[in-house]
Amino acid sequence: MRGRRFAFKVLATIFGAAALYHLVATFDHDMDPSSPPWRHALFVALNLACAFGMATRPPPFVPLFGLLVLQQLVSHGADAWHAWSEGSRVDVTSLGVVLLMPFAFALLVIDRRAMRT
Repeated sequence: MRGRRFAFKVLATIFGAAALYHLVATFDHDMDPSSPPWRHALFVALNLACAFGMATRPPPFVPLFGLLVLQQLVSHGADAWHAWSEGSRVDVTSLGVVLLMPFAFALLVIDRRAMRT
């Protein structure tokens, strides 16, 4: 149980850092010219919600996070694939998202099941 709590604190911190990245990118278009400022602003809110959700883990958060995982796998998965197939380049950010999101979701599901018993 202590390990899970620590993992959720780390995940909350990661989502908080992602919110900061998107906040800066909202105002500095050079950071990520492929996304408009409104999209970064949306992900500021989503990442803050995820940070809060990882810290508190309310029951409705699990299925909602699952939907975000699917969206991120499609979006960042495509980005990672295009970077690799078009230029043999590793998109480290997208690779991190593609690996982290399913892990976080699995941890949420495990935690929810443990809380029920």
